Amino acid sequence: MPAFMPFLPRNHRVGHEGVIFVQGILSDAGAVSEVITNDYGEDILVQTQIKDVADNFSILIQVKSYSKIKMRAGSFSKSFSAEHVRRWVSHLQPVLLCIYDQQEKKAYGLNPKEHYSLWQIATTDKENLPFKIGKDDIFDKYSASQFIWKCRIEYYYKLLSNIEYLLIGVHDRLSKKFQKKALLDCNVIVFSFLICLEVINEKGELSDRFIKFLSNAVQSFENTNAASSKTPLNTSDAIALTVLGCADEIGAPGLPANLIEHSVRLLSALCETKNIEPYNEGLRKLDKQVS
Repeated sequence: MPAFMPFLPRNHRVGHEGVIFVQGILSDAGAVSEVITNDYGEDILVQTQIKDVADNFSILIQVKSYSKIKMRAGSFSKSFSAEHVRRWVSHLQPVLLCIYDQQEKKAYGLNPKEHYSLWQIATTDKENLPFKIGKDDIFDKYSASQFIWKCRIEYYYKLLSNIEYLLIGVHDRLSKKFQKKALLDCNVIVFSFLICLEVINEKGELSDRFIKFLSNAVQSFENTNAASSKTPLNTSDAIALTVLGCADEIGAPGLPANLIEHSVRLLSALCETKNIEPYNEGLRKLDKQVS
C-alpha cells in the first residue's frame, strides 16, 4: 500500500460500527441520539421523549466495541480504568456503558452507578475496575426503554428532593409563604410525572385505567381488612398501590418514596374534588374501616 494512503485501522471501524448499532437500538426505543464530536469520554448524547414531548434531561452513553467477546458460563468480564468509572458514577447526567460484540452483533448495557459507589472507587488501590456482564445485560429495545424510564423517574425524584432539601433550612418569618410556594412547585412536578404515567391527563382528569385499578385495589383492601386483625389498609395505601400498578403497566420499574408520597397527596385531593363513583364510595368505606 502506498505510504501516502490514509490508514483506517480495524479498531476504528469496529468502534464506529458499535456506535451505529447502539444508536439503532435507541431509535427503536423512540429516542433521538447524536455522536459527540468533542469526545471527553462519552460517545453518544441521547434525547428521550414521551408522547412526542422531549424529556428535560439527556443521557450520555459510552460505547466500548470489540471484534469478538468470549463468553464463559454465560458471562464475561471487562475492566476499565478507575478514573473512567469515577467519571461515569459521579456524573449528574445519567450515564450508560454499552459493550458491543461485532461478531455476534449484540450490545450489552450497564449502569456504572449500579456496580460501583464513589466510596468504593475512592478507597480502591486498583487502577482498573472489572465489570461482569451476562445475558441479562443485553441492550435491546426493551432494556433501552426500561433504562429511559429509570432515568425519567430519577429526574423527577431529584426535582422533588431539591425542593425538600430547601424546606429543611427554612425557619425565618417567611417560612410559611416559602413552604406554600414550595408545595405548589411539588404539585407541578408530580402533576407532570402523573401525566407521564397516564394516571391523569393535561386537564387533571383521572384516567379510566387509574379509576379501574383504584376500584380493584379498594375492593381488595376492603376484603383484606375484613379478614385480618392487623392494622387496616386505608385510602392512601389504595392510591399508592394503584400508582405503582399504573407505573408497572407502562414500563416504569419501581418508584422512590418521595414520588409515591407526593403522588398520593395530590391524587387524594383530586379524588375528593372529582365526584366520580364508584371509587369515591369505596374510599369512604376504607376510611370507615380504619376509623
